[in-house]
Amino acid sequence: MPAANLTGRSYYTVTGTTSKLLKKGFTFGTSYGDGGHASGSVYVDKVAVGSATATSQAVEAATSVSSGYISNRDIDGMLGMGFTDANSVRPTQQNTFFDSVKTSLVKPLFAVTFKHSAAGSLDFGYINSTKYTGKLSYAPVDASSGYWKFPLRRYGINGTNYNYGVNFDAIVDTGTTLMYLPDNIVKLYYSKVPGAAIDTSIGAWTFPCTSTPPPLGLFVNGTKYTVPGKFINWQSGLANNHCWGGLQSSANLPFAILGSVFLKAVYAVFDESTGSARIGIAKQA
Repeated sequence: MPAANLTGRSYYTVTGTTSKLLKKGFTFGTSYGDGGHASGSVYVDKVAVGSATATSQAVEAATSVSSGYISNRDIDGMLGMGFTDANSVRPTQQNTFFDSVKTSLVKPLFAVTFKHSAAGSLDFGYINSTKYTGKLSYAPVDASSGYWKFPLRRYGINGTNYNYGVNFDAIVDTGTTLMYLPDNIVKLYYSKVPGAAIDTSIGAWTFPCTSTPPPLGLFVNGTKYTVPGKFINWQSGLANNHCWGGLQSSANLPFAILGSVFLKAVYAVFDESTGSARIGIAKQA
C-alpha cells in the first residue's frame, strides 16, 4: 500500500521474518455488502484477540482497497468471524479466525456488544449475562453460504408492526457498518422521515439532520428488538445539512444485512455449541 494510505493506521508490517510466512501463489479478493472491496497477498501468522489465539492464521494483507476504506481512518482491517465457506483465499480457502479458534474455547461461540458512540466488546467462548436483559431469542442459522444467515419476516416502524409477506434471509455481520433491508421496507421507513430521499450523487438515502428518524424493530423468533432512530442518523456532514441514513436498501443483494447499526442495540451470540449454528439476540443491558 502507498505510504500515504498507511499514515495514522495500524497495519501488518512485512519484515524479513514475516516474508518467510508468505503463502506463495495464494491471493485473496473480497467484496463487501457496502460496495467496498479489498485484495492482496496471504501470510500465515499468529493472531491473538484477547485470550483467543490462532497460532497459524491466514492473514490477508491488502495491497489494494476501495477508496471508502482508505478515507475511513476508523478502520484498519476486518476480523473473520464468519464461516470458512465464505473465505476468498485462492487457490485454497483458509480458515476464518473464528473457525481457527473455536475448538480452543470453553464453548464454540462468541458474543458481541457494540455501543453507540462508545467502545464495545467481544466475548469468546462464553455468554456474559450482565450485558443483556431478558432472555436470548435464538434463530437457526443456515451456514452453507459462509454467513450467519437466518430468516426474518416481521418488522416494526415507529411502533406499528408489519408482516413482510414471505421470509427473507438476513445475515448478521460484524464487519458491515449499516443495515441493508429489502427496498420496500426501506421506502416505507423513510416515508416516515421528513425530507428523506435518495441522493443520486452517492446512491444512498439521506435526510435533513434536523429530522428525527423513528425507531425500527425487527422480530427474531417472535421477539421484537428495536433500533433507536438516533442510531439510524448515522453520519452528518453531507451537503445542505443532510445526514446519511444508517438504513439502506439491500437492492440486488441475495440477503439483507444487519451490521453495527443493528448490533449497537442488542447483545448478539454467534453459537455453535449445540452442534448446529444458531444466533441469539437479546436487548443490551
